[in-house]
Amino acid sequence: MSAASTFSLVIVDDDVRTVRRLAQLLRDDGFVVHTANSRAEAERLAMSTRFDVALIDVRLPDGDGRELARAWLGHMTSLEVIYVTIYKELLARAPEGSRESALTKPIDYPDLVSRLRAREAVLAQPAGA
Repeated sequence: MSAASTFSLVIVDDDVRTVRRLAQLLRDDGFVVHTANSRAEAERLAMSTRFDVALIDVRLPDGDGRELARAWLGHMTSLEVIYVTIYKELLARAPEGSRESALTKPIDYPDLVSRLRAREAVLAQPAGA
């Protein structure tokens, strides 16, 4: 990924230590990473920052991560959401062609990076390709 890349992601999770570690790993792998530890913080960040992927914890202390994602998906037309949770029962299978998917905690880091690289490649294609 070049320094000029505009591909970015946001991690929204209330586990500050996990967010910090995951963000650093992703930055070390060349990703532009933003973080938020609550729904309110994520909403403020989204007012001034564009992201291509949102990695969102389903259960946040101040709201449901799925509701936050639905609001963003409604007006961020290229956003892809990856829900993250330890509660497997909260994960419903996303419809084919959906911009939503899920990972369970602990996160399989190679799988996450693979998903991010795939999304980055799709977005890097010229329009109409």
